[in-house]
Order: sequence, then structure tokens, then C-alpha cells
Amino acid sequence: MRIVSLIPSGTEIVASLGLAESLVGRTHECDYPPSVATTPVVTSSDISQSASSADIDRAVRESLKDDAGLYHVDVDAVVDLEPDLIITQTLCDVCAVSPTALQAAMDRFASKPTWIDLTPTTLEEVFDSILLVAAGVDRVHVGEVVIEQLRARVEAVEDRASRLKYRPLGMLLEWTDPPFAAGHWNPELMKFAGCQNAFGTRGERSEQIAWQDIARVDPEFIYVACCGFDADRGKHEVDDLEQHPVWNSLAAVKTNNVFVGDGSAHFNRPGPRLLDGLEHLVGCVESL
Repeated sequence: MRIVSLIPSGTEIVASLGLAESLVGRTHECDYPPSVATTPVVTSSDISQSASSADIDRAVRESLKDDAGLYHVDVDAVVDLEPDLIITQTLCDVCAVSPTALQAAMDRFASKPTWIDLTPTTLEEVFDSILLVAAGVDRVHVGEVVIEQLRARVEAVEDRASRLKYRPLGMLLEWTDPPFAAGHWNPELMKFAGCQNAFGTRGERSEQIAWQDIARVDPEFIYVACCGFDADRGKHEVDDLEQHPVWNSLAAVKTNNVFVGDGSAHFNRPGPRLLDGLEHLVGCVESL
């Protein structure tokens, strides 16, 4: 089995099934497990990781307006790799490679690869995605074991949350300039961790929030997990927020109940490591 993954969560799912060595192509963002570092990269991005959050947001909005993607795939490289399976996504128009370019080149493959399109919007659908990939690589039993282990971790977190003295009103920020509340599976993670979620809807896209609305709700707990950024970059974003007058007026900020997680690894990718994020999240809530 020769696998090309055009989405980091797909790469992580393949690895969780014990098939990391079958990956022959990956995206420039696929960085886990570390063993994939030697796997050929077949994508690129127009976004500079050193750009400010505001500049990145502007680039994304321009891309949407012009119907142009920010992520690109090297079609020639993928064809040359002769994959048996290609894992793609259509969940996000701008934050990952679209399969459209490759689909137009289907007649160039010597033998037509199988396509798996991952589009989960809830945690249960993430589990379904794992089983879908498992079926595509003939490892259904392994996939079922992986999902069983993940469900057990969710239950363990729910048990910890059930012992909390109170459920704080919380917010999971996916972006800071402008502020976005995390959607899709993240509102579920907040609930499992023992939070009353102030913004964001399970299964729906992340939503931009006005600062005045954040101030009106005044969350007691804020968790920052910036899309595509690690915890160090997230901390830098929080430092920048200290210049914002509304930020400094919030109850969570005044009581030092602001926490930062690795958005890229543990909250933005719909794969097995969402449970790492959930476990870190409940630990932060327990510390209040």
C-alpha cells in the first residue's frame, strides 16, 4: 500500500493504524509522528508562518473572495509517487489542500488510486474517519481498537469533569486577531472538560466574535488554541492581546484563568491527538 496524505490528520490516522511506513507523500504541515519527516512533501503554502494573525486573516479573506486557494499540490510529484490511496479533505476551503487539482489529473495515473475524503465536523465523525481510513487500508480491526481506546479516554475525562465543584463559563479561542470561537468538535471538547461553552457550536464552522460580545458574556475561563500555531506562538498571541483594552477587562484575564494549548497538534486537526488536547483542557479546568 502506497499512501499519499494531503491532510495532516490523515497522516496521523494512518500512523495510528501502524502504517506510517506506507506513506510515500505528505503535506508540508504533516509533522507527526516524527518519522514522517523523511516522507516526500507534495504541497506548499502562500502563507508565511511569521506573518501576524491580522495579516494571515486578510490573506485568507482575499483568497475566499478571489476563489483562490492558499495551499497548492505538486500534481507531477503525486503522479510520480504512484499511490494506491490518496487521503484528501473538503472540510476547509483555505486551510488545507483541495482535491480538485488532483482529480483533474486522474487520467495521468498509470493505475487509478483510491480516494478517501475526510470531512468530520464532530468528534463522533472523527472516529468515523478513522474507521473509514482503516477500511481503506484493510485494517478495520485495528481501527476499531484505536477508536475504543480513544472513547475510553473521553470517558475518563468526563469522569474527572463530573467531580468538578462547578462548571466555569468558558471560551476556546481559535484565532485572536480578529477573535474566532472554535467550532466543529471543539465545543464538545469544552463540554467534556467540564465547561459551559460561551461561544461556538458543535458541528458548525468557527465563528468570528466581536470584542463587545466577549465583554458582555465575560467568560471565567479562556483557552487559546490558535489554528495552525503551536503553544509558543499561541503565547505570543496572548501577549499581544495584553494591549487590547477589552481583553484586560475580562474576568478570566483578571483572575489569571487564561491558558494556551497547541492548536495545530491538539485542536485543529480532526485526528487521534484531539484527545491529548482534551486531557490538557480538563487539567486546566481542574486547576481553577
